[in-house]
Amino acid sequence: MKNPNKTAGIYIRVSTMNQVDRDSLTTQQERLISYCKAQGYSNYKIFKDAGCSAKNTDRPSLGQLMDAIKADKINYVIVTKLDRITRSIKDLINLVDFFEKFDVKFISVSESIDTSSAMGRFMQHLLGILAQLEREMTAERVSTDMHHRATKGKWNGGIIPYGYTTQAFLFKRLKSNNVAENLAFSKASELCPEPNKLYPYPEETEIIKWMFNNFLEKNSVRETAISLNNRGIKTRNNCLWAQSTVHRILRSPIYVGKISYGKRKTSVNGKLIPQEKDSWTIVDGEHEAIISDEIFDKVQGQLSQISRKPVKKGRIYLLSGLLNCGKCNGRMSGHTFKKKENKKSYSYYKCTNRLQKGKTACEGLSLPANELEDFIVQTLMDLSQNQTFLSDKEKMIEMIKSNAKESKNNTDEINDINSNINKHQEKLNTLLIKLEDGVIDDEDFLTRHRIIKKELNKLKDAKYKLQNSIKSKESAITNLEISFDEICSFGYKWENLTEQGKVMRLRSIIKEITATKEEITMDTYIDVANLTLMDRDSWRPPA
Repeated sequence: MKNPNKTAGIYIRVSTMNQVDRDSLTTQQERLISYCKAQGYSNYKIFKDAGCSAKNTDRPSLGQLMDAIKADKINYVIVTKLDRITRSIKDLINLVDFFEKFDVKFISVSESIDTSSAMGRFMQHLLGILAQLEREMTAERVSTDMHHRATKGKWNGGIIPYGYTTQAFLFKRLKSNNVAENLAFSKASELCPEPNKLYPYPEETEIIKWMFNNFLEKNSVRETAISLNNRGIKTRNNCLWAQSTVHRILRSPIYVGKISYGKRKTSVNGKLIPQEKDSWTIVDGEHEAIISDEIFDKVQGQLSQISRKPVKKGRIYLLSGLLNCGKCNGRMSGHTFKKKENKKSYSYYKCTNRLQKGKTACEGLSLPANELEDFIVQTLMDLSQNQTFLSDKEKMIEMIKSNAKESKNNTDEINDINSNINKHQEKLNTLLIKLEDGVIDDEDFLTRHRIIKKELNKLKDAKYKLQNSIKSKESAITNLEISFDEICSFGYKWENLTEQGKVMRLRSIIKEITATKEEITMDTYIDVANLTLMDRDSWRPPA
């Protein structure tokens, strides 16, 4: 006989209303209560998640169960099947580790798993591994099917390449242009008879042809992108063309009627890993080509020549990644130029938007690197020795401490939200029981369920914001002290640092810098007044 003073946590879950006939909350509950009585667990508490997926552990009642375990109120966790508590081996291992940490035994009735025994722990891990194996085998089957489709020249879906459309995509476009739904469907079906096949989209095919020809003429991806923007041609998202987007299009074999597959492979943890070109599958596709093989091959040859050009190693730019253009708010990057007559080098920060997208994106900005870097460094040197600024440290900390007292009110508010979340969860549970008992029909259930779920999501969002606010206030004092220390010691052995060391020190203090020829605004991790540089005439003109 088990210890009658021990308390069992009965955990039950269904993800959708479709499960009520197969493994409903009521069925699980009755079965587990019977199990507890048979095992001599006279004390038990029920934790019920209705309409919650097991894809992760972010579930209201599961959270309550874990809180009860932390409070030493639960000694056993009992489920009907493993997949009631999780479908992820990673989450299963983490949960069991959590249970073991608080000396809580885990029992799955259907699989006869009881972690109080060595065999139970072995079976628990074995079943988790088998579940993981099943998921990976399913992924491999999908991958094999997609590879087979690719070898047959069929498009596997995903982002529709610029210049092409599909039946569904064309239908969506026609509807967005206020075409009646039945007429839009009829037109899309006429122009794109097969649902999962690519068809040339006339409005974009001409732009694709122009793009390839323009590159052959100018031999520059950047100039082609700038020309597109200067002509007022936008991407599908109504954005300016970027150099990287144009390059990707020029390299894609889809435009000569080819299908490629296997460029990337999904790892076990879900990351996309680029594959060697030898492992790619490139075959003739079912779709119509937009570009001729001759033009495509010429473009590939010129792109290869460009990529083989040696890259000159320039100086390290201390403000790279920190400096923004004051005209368009885009990034500024460092560039070095050498005059032929005296072989002297000149370094500048230039607006990346202007360089890559042309004057349509920004009229351009060029600032001398040495003067700008010297000004920023000297400003921080002066700040590190400014006694008025340094004396503000204690005042700022006291002010943050005063604001942090409001965190208690936030904590009370979170407790109220948690109470409301529990009430809404109970409403969901009651709703599902009414459906099971035939008190309400499916339509009524779905209507009420949608409303309660919407309110529940609002409460969770509000709780998340308040929790972040509390964490932010709690860490503010520590961050402030660290930031003050970084500024106070800024000049320490500055000249002895490597260029990379100087970059790291600047980044530990500066969030970002926004510059024009007239003004520089430096945003540090401590709120410091804006810093203004000399007027326009003080800047050395570009080389």
